[in-house]
Amino acid sequence: MSINSTEKINNEKKNKFGISSIIIIVLFILCIAYIFGSLNSLKNHRLFFVFGYSYSVVPTNSMEPNIHVNDVTLIKKVSYDELELEDVIVYYNDERNIFVVHRIKGYFDDGSFKTKGDNNPDYDTIHITEENYLGKVVASGSFLGLGKIINNGRVFIFVFLAGIFIFIIISEVINIYKVM
Repeated sequence: MSINSTEKINNEKKNKFGISSIIIIVLFILCIAYIFGSLNSLKNHRLFFVFGYSYSVVPTNSMEPNIHVNDVTLIKKVSYDELELEDVIVYYNDERNIFVVHRIKGYFDDGSFKTKGDNNPDYDTIHITEENYLGKVVASGSFLGLGKIINNGRVFIFVFLAGIFIFIIISEVINIYKVM
């Protein structure tokens, strides 16, 4: 093998390591941005949307039999003016300091939406306006128990993912050091 061939192979290895390192760093930065964006949104009683979508985990049986406890709901940012009767929406309840997933069932006298959980006997007392409306549920399901894992193990998930990223970053730094 000639010196030029060896040098070419080494340059290709350096380029591959460089590209993979950049991808890892970009993914890490995006994850950190997602975490801070989510925390900021929660602090302001909002959902964090990425490309117009967010998610939520349903903590109660108020929407059964259609949406179950620990189901993950996919929420789309839809204009308040586009909502219709029977749409399932997410709104923020200031009285109870929680996000609520319920179905639009009618209107109050002031024109705001009246909602109700499918499993609840009574309508919600909260008037749904543009200010407390957050998004429309477009899909829901257990997704292999993902909602239960999210609800019960957020700290575990964060530590696990942070550990993976730290491991990847350390191994990439070692690989870059070996190549150079």
